[in-house]
Formats: sequence, structure tokens, C-alpha cells
Amino acid sequence: MKVFVTGGTGFIGSRVVDLLLAADHTVTCLVRDPSKAASLEGKGVHLAVGSLDSLSLLADQARNADATLHLAFIHDFTQFQKAVETEVKAVQAILEALKGGNKPFVITSGSSGVGLTSGPVDETHPMSPEFGQSRGLAEALMRKGSDLGVRTCVLRLPPYVYGKDGAAFSKLLETKCCEIGQALYFDSGNARAMCTYVDDIAKIYLLAMDRAPVGSVYNATRDSVTSKEIAEALARKHRLPLHSISTQEAIEMLGFPGLIMSMNSEVTSIKAEKELAWNPEGSSKFFLECLSDAQL
Repeated sequence: MKVFVTGGTGFIGSRVVDLLLAADHTVTCLVRDPSKAASLEGKGVHLAVGSLDSLSLLADQARNADATLHLAFIHDFTQFQKAVETEVKAVQAILEALKGGNKPFVITSGSSGVGLTSGPVDETHPMSPEFGQSRGLAEALMRKGSDLGVRTCVLRLPPYVYGKDGAAFSKLLETKCCEIGQALYFDSGNARAMCTYVDDIAKIYLLAMDRAPVGSVYNATRDSVTSKEIAEALARKHRLPLHSISTQEAIEMLGFPGLIMSMNSEVTSIKAEKELAWNPEGSSKFFLECLSDAQL
């Protein structure tokens, strides 16, 4: 298959690309700067030079591919709403290009969109109003897949996607902890957030591409950790004292990620495991080990 990938140079996307190539797919990646994508070219990946604002390019590449995997997002939390607007336009452009072809189109969303929970919830749980007006807007577009003749699928990823080289949200927290000389946790430290090994995440993109029915949504995460467990791992690594801060202080220090990190938000991946035969191998223990070992 010819597969078009956005975000193929990223932490998750680069693993997805490797799996696609290993499965003998022909891969084209959206890249902003081809000079930073030499490793992709060396693997035989075709480059489409542009950005998420290059709507005609996105449409053309998706139209010419057999499947599209959308992992890119502008992770500038100081201009979060602008990043959301850019994503919505990109998803809309790709959907229009794929109309009537019944081709797989998989996009990336977040499991924390369910907001505050008292325990694990499944994909039928309503998303929070705030999420509905942010990244949930792209999800809403994808739900129209059956009307458009596009085999749409949404993968909801956890806040902590980790590997031996760390994880995005935890790196942000780790940097702040080292900066102030304290290992931070939130309120009582009992709030749980979801985590998944990056290689497990990469696998579910290919499974969704091959098997997901139209209009499907999957939680791509199974394990969870408390904010205090994360703080304890950072405390051991950097020999820092533990310190609790409020949710409001977390938001003031870390912005939008601070809200996600401090909120108890749990989901279940039973649906993905049953329908896609997804079998994640990571664990919360492995996440904490990676966090303790990873370099900033």
C-alpha cells in the first residue's frame, strides 16, 4: 500500500514509519524542512515538503495514497487554539479529498478528553465540553466518515507516550522540576493519568489502518500512573525533594499540560484489544523505569 503520514519525523511517527516500511508499504511523509528528514530519505521514504497549512498538498497526497495516517499537531501550548484550528482545516481538507473512496484515514486525539473520571471509562463516555471545543472538533469531523465514504478512525492517545528516551509531557515536567529543585506532584498525588509504550502506540496505527471499521474510535492506552509515582521517579533520578502543588499552580507553571497532568482521567482499551487484536506490551512499571533512566 501507498501510505501518506503526517508527523512522520516525530517521537511516535518515526516508529510508525519504521513499521510501515518493515511491512513493505510505500511511505510518503509530510515534512516542513527536508534537511531535517535525511534519515527518512535514507530509508526510502518519499518527502512531501509543506506544513499542516498546506491544504492543497495534504489533499493531493491523501488522494494519491491508499491510506492516510495523521499524527502531526502543532505542540505550541501558548497558541493552542490556533493549533486546533490548523488541525481542523487539515482534517477537513483530507476528508474532502478522500470522499467516496472508502480509504482508511486515521487521526490522533487524546484520551484525556474525557475529563475528570472516577475510574476507567470506555469510548462511549462523553468528552468534556472543553475538549469538544478544542481537539474534539476534529473528532466530530471524523464521525461523518460514513456519510463521506471515508473509512475514518480516531485513536485517542494517553498524555504519557513513553520510550527509553522519555516522553513528551514528562520531559516538560522533568525540566520544570530540575529548574526549581523540587519533584512536583499534584494535590494528594493520587490522580491517575494514562501511559503507553511508544512501540505499542505505533502498532495500533497499523492495526487501525488495516482493520478499523468506518467511524471508529479507540482508546490507545491501558496502564495508568499517579502523579506522585512520577514525582518519586524524578526525585530518585535527580535527588530532589518531593513537593505538592495545587492544580491551579500546575496550570500556572506548565500551562495546558499542567491541567492534564493533575487531573484524574482514566480510560479502558478493551475495545481496541478486542476489535483490533491490539496487545500492548508496556506497563506502568516500565514507564517509571524509562522515566528514571531517560536523559533530558
